[in-house]
Amino acid sequence: MNIFLSHSIKSEYQKELYLPLKKSELIEQHQIFFPHDQEIVVNTREIIEKSDLVLAEVSISATGQGIELGWANSAGVPIICFYKEGIIPAGSIKFIASKLFSYKNSEDLISQISVSIQHKTT
Repeated sequence: MNIFLSHSIKSEYQKELYLPLKKSELIEQHQIFFPHDQEIVVNTREIIEKSDLVLAEVSISATGQGIELGWANSAGVPIICFYKEGIIPAGSIKFIASKLFSYKNSEDLISQISVSIQHKTT
């Protein structure tokens, strides 16, 4: 499955999101696009529109991420959103997310993402 990963650049995404995902079995099972691992600027709209799924860490509201999620929604790409426990995400997220959940730590995050992806593929 081709997965686009969306997040705010104001978060500690390398440590809190990219590293746990890269250490998980998910990286072996799916093609995950890490947008800020690229050395060149890429057309993320095209990548999103060709994706099977968008994973979105929505703990911190961000204009760029909102645009990405709008593109995914318009293209009919399912969006799974997640946020850190104790955070209240933007209310509009519930209108575009096919699934929305909170997580406690990176282990809980990976576990819930795995279950959510499994439900999408079965």
